[in-house]
Amino acid sequence: MSEGPLVAEGQWTIGIVFCLSLLVFTGIGILSSTRKKKTTSGYLLAGRCVSPWLVALSAFSTNCSGFMFVGMIGFTYRSGLSSSWMLIGWAAGDYLAWKFLYQRLRERSQTQGEVSVLALLRPRHSLGKNVLVPVAGLLTVFYLAMYAAAQLKAGSTALQSTFGTPESWGAIIGAAIVVVYCYSGGIRASIWTDAAQSIVMLGSMALLVSIAAVEVGGPGQLLVALSDIDSRLVTLFPEDARFGFLLYFLGMFLGGFGVMGQPHILVRSMCIKEADQIKSARLYYFLFLIPFYAMVIGVGLHARVFLPELAASAHLTTEHALPVLSGTLLPEILIGLMLAGLFSATMSTADSQVIA
Repeated sequence: MSEGPLVAEGQWTIGIVFCLSLLVFTGIGILSSTRKKKTTSGYLLAGRCVSPWLVALSAFSTNCSGFMFVGMIGFTYRSGLSSSWMLIGWAAGDYLAWKFLYQRLRERSQTQGEVSVLALLRPRHSLGKNVLVPVAGLLTVFYLAMYAAAQLKAGSTALQSTFGTPESWGAIIGAAIVVVYCYSGGIRASIWTDAAQSIVMLGSMALLVSIAAVEVGGPGQLLVALSDIDSRLVTLFPEDARFGFLLYFLGMFLGGFGVMGQPHILVRSMCIKEADQIKSARLYYFLFLIPFYAMVIGVGLHARVFLPELAASAHLTTEHALPVLSGTLLPEILIGLMLAGLFSATMSTADSQVIA
């Protein structure tokens, strides 16, 4: 890793925009505490009174973790157009989970009076009814702790790339903010901040891909430039799928369907006002998700054209494509916004995991 920051000039402007964004997120989370009810249901489910669009924004922000801003862009940088099958498969699997699980989960939690996904797993009449939930709880803490750590690591990578700060700083800042507003407002704070973070995520990604598209000359010129670098970058189907495309796609599909095993996402459906509003929330969710997926792929493709040196860099990896591209194309104030968008993605997932 390079010792110095990627953006040497204008760091004060970048830092101010970034810090103001974090202060806004923290303030929204703390403000939510004025609406919370001091009950278990109020803390864990926001009293089951969240509107469909807020549920959708929160689920979107939570699901689109730091991987989208770091890992997926890096994967697209290396693979080209064929990386789109990962997100197509994920979206298809995710859709089935929304279609067949979320409404039933909301109904069952209301009927049984449960406030967590794990509690719904408890068998009513079996010898293991007092064993399953504690074991599942331990597994949840273990795996979600690692998942949350990965989110904070992604945020740290971006902060270090931009400012040259020690790698631990980003994780410490993100963790401190998450703990403050989760303690203050519970899942309501998580949902409210998720909504604000979603807007920043969508806006910053749209801004970067639009500027990159103008600079490169449009989609046609992008494909030509990619083909000149490596013809495999404009091949739609992956050439290195060892067991064939169908199994490759099935793996991606099951990755999306795997949302069924992520309690920090599932619990959003339990917070909605009425079970039959899940259909509206699903529509909002995919209206946010699909354009965002397309923009992530677009940023990865443009990064390959503007930053061909990353593929052979000894100090940076392709996962640094987003902050490096931002530093190349954007003015300082917009770099700060992009950094806030990336940090938003990591915190929106980490806060949900902390609550879960």
